[in-house]
Amino acid sequence: MEEPQVHQEPQSMAQRSPLARGFRYVRTHSFAIILIFLVAYLTFFSENNLVSIFVAKRRIAKLEEKCEYYRKKIDEDRAHLEQLRTDNVNLEKYAREQFYMHREGEDVYIVEE
Repeated sequence: MEEPQVHQEPQSMAQRSPLARGFRYVRTHSFAIILIFLVAYLTFFSENNLVSIFVAKRRIAKLEEKCEYYRKKIDEDRAHLEQLRTDNVNLEKYAREQFYMHREGEDVYIVEE
């Protein structure tokens, strides 16, 4: 004779094994877990992660500042060069100050601070 099947109540969460509880947690929160892994991957582990993007943007900003500095310096030097080409008095003053040139018979004294 067959024994009648006894209906067993599902185990409560406290009675289940930790592995079963973990699988149930993953199954019920799979979207959030996938989203967390995706964000972590994009933030830290991918080739174009957010950290490297921020570092690159900071470097670009510094290089653009240097570019602007050198553009201003070039404009100043162009104006100075044009002034030296057109005015002989300024050319002589520049030659005397920068290269210590002097006329024949003059003495040049260099005073260092």
